[in-house]
Amino acid sequence: MDEATREAIYEAIKPVVAQIEADSGRQRRLNADMKYAISHTEEWRKKYPDHWVAVFNCELIAVDRSIDRFREAMEATGVPLTEVYFEFLPRENVLLML
Repeated sequence: MDEATREAIYEAIKPVVAQIEADSGRQRRLNADMKYAISHTEEWRKKYPDHWVAVFNCELIAVDRSIDRFREAMEATGVPLTEVYFEFLPRENVLLML
């Protein structure tokens, strides 16, 4: 394969490689946010029973009992909702079997 062909192939796949790298970084951040939330679950459950909590970049960015106010608070941060880890913290630890 000649140099021009190699360069054309590289240019053609460059956007795909960039997207894969971006998705990988996003997934690592979401995993870190989830681990952060899990490590604070009991503390937050005591402080915010029956509340929704949102984490972005290992920081608590929104908390509310009302799902509507919670969503408004998350939107007010300017962080896209698809980039935020969030969960509901029931007053008592609930075991779910699926």
